Amino acid sequence: MTALPLINRVAIIGAGPLGLAAARVLLSEKAFTHISVFEQRSSVGGVWNHTPEHASISIPSIDPHSRETKTDDVYPSPVYDLLETNITKGLMCFPTHQFPRDALLFPPHAAVLQYLRAYAADLLPHIEFDTRVDDARKVDGAWQLTLATPTGSSTRVFDALVVANGHYTTPYVPALPGLASFAATHPDAVQHSKNFRHPAAYAGRKVLLVGNGVSGFDIAQQLLPHVAAPLLQSIRNPAATPPCSPQIRVVPTITAFAPQRRTVYFATGPPEHDVDVVLFATGYLHSHPWLHPPDPAAPLTTTGARVENLFHHIFYAPDPTLAFVGLPMKAIPFPVGHSQAVVVARAWSGRLALPGREAMRAWEAIEVEKKGAGRGFCVYGFPEDAEYMDLLAEWADEAREGCDGAMQPVRWSKKDRWIREHQPDIRRAFKAARAAGGAPVCEEDVGWGWKGQEAGEGTGEE
Repeated sequence: MTALPLINRVAIIGAGPLGLAAARVLLSEKAFTHISVFEQRSSVGGVWNHTPEHASISIPSIDPHSRETKTDDVYPSPVYDLLETNITKGLMCFPTHQFPRDALLFPPHAAVLQYLRAYAADLLPHIEFDTRVDDARKVDGAWQLTLATPTGSSTRVFDALVVANGHYTTPYVPALPGLASFAATHPDAVQHSKNFRHPAAYAGRKVLLVGNGVSGFDIAQQLLPHVAAPLLQSIRNPAATPPCSPQIRVVPTITAFAPQRRTVYFATGPPEHDVDVVLFATGYLHSHPWLHPPDPAAPLTTTGARVENLFHHIFYAPDPTLAFVGLPMKAIPFPVGHSQAVVVARAWSGRLALPGREAMRAWEAIEVEKKGAGRGFCVYGFPEDAEYMDLLAEWADEAREGCDGAMQPVRWSKKDRWIREHQPDIRRAFKAARAAGGAPVCEEDVGWGWKGQEAGEGTGEE
């Protein structure tokens, strides 16, 4: 077992969704004397704070240790103008707060930000805004944070640290041959989805979209009515992730660029000339350049593909006074992050024992063997995310009894699991209803009511 020191003072980095969840859960534990949340923006919500400003992005962008910079005195958000959630509001929400009944089934980004502001209302006394963490390291057995504010810098000391700054800060743009010179010769011709704001900006232009993940798929749908036909899309495995429309011409993996005639070369087939915009929807690097792990032999980020040396994507194995929330990808982030925070709160309050360092490292080794050491390591689609939430709930249940009001982990019912499984179908039905002028607010509005009720199974809720 790992023996933890007495933890009274807790710092949380980030007042986005999961930093807020961590604060609420830790406060409910009633075991800590001081909880401070540090947020570099001037309001809660993290990336859900839509900004018109485009991020300044290095081309290529492969350094996980680069620092985020402001654009026009604002930290740019990756949220684009027409973004809607790809998760139904009933699954997306935190267990203590529901979306309004009249909110759309898949809320637009402005509704999510409004929801988060309501969720954070009673947490504001614990949040320090316009406060950037420039450095965090262990000094004499405590976490020493160097903080920068508009009025100067200061140093604060804490017993434990929650990292909840998300993973949509540092774009990943691969270092392909000729890309840097192509971008230098044709300014604004190479972009990342973090730059994308509105499809009308690409009207009549020849666009090559790279990637077909969640953002790539959604951006493709938005671009189609505006760009010069056909929209080109480079998809690594089109059989597994087909394009959103037959109007898209799928091209092979890119191998090189040439500034002359704005040319892009592919693994097979002829090159494409006169490409106006290459838009990379290739995801982000995990990046914590301000965070210095206590054990130099156990780094947190090397390539940026994942955060390393963690136990169940939460605790830093050499020193579990460092914890992360929100790392699993393609999971439902709000409830997963909430349940992760419950485990953290119970461990740091002394109610829940953690295994020894070697056992934690063994878990990581097994996961690497199963999923690889790259970006797929932290990908949790369905049913993996449901199984992970079950694991968190069972883990939290091992804790000895705590105070009244301590937060509980999220437990999905049969209905929740059924809705989670059918998210893509429900979203397609929602899109069709919206195109026909409808405003669906629940699954029943799009023909996807819970089928278990018809079979007499009920919701599966206790």
